[in-house]
Amino acid sequence: MTTSLDALAAFLFEGTDPLQTGVVSGTLEPARIAVVRGRLLDITGAPLGGARVSVLNHPEFGETRSREDGFYDLAVNGGGALVLTYDAAGTLKVQRTITPRWQELEVMPDVVLIALDPQVTTVQLDLPNAQVAAGSVVTDEDGTRQATLLFPA
Repeated sequence: MTTSLDALAAFLFEGTDPLQTGVVSGTLEPARIAVVRGRLLDITGAPLGGARVSVLNHPEFGETRSREDGFYDLAVNGGGALVLTYDAAGTLKVQRTITPRWQELEVMPDVVLIALDPQVTTVQLDLPNAQVAAGSVVTDEDGTRQATLLFPA
């Protein structure tokens, strides 16, 4: 006897304390269901727990959070391209596209979320002179560098 993926994945979005919250009733079609699995890391390669994973422009799928080991699972409908959005407090948002297949477990490549630079430059676009915005100086195994942007007048 075989068990369908929708029955196996139901714990993700059903029950009193589901991993995937905010799923609109009737959104996940049993014949089309797919589960997307992946892992989120920080810049050092350490697992990133508590990051939010959702589907861009599809709030009906709700959202999930990465676990302490960085892994997440998200039930969606397969058969079309979806853009996954990853974000955590203090990091840049990341988006990745996937076209999940019906009744399949799809594994995404690891995603690294990078912390926002604490150095912020305000740029006023209506000034008559060019302006420079510079990030923090960074030093690692690739050397020392500083991201710098020039905004022409």
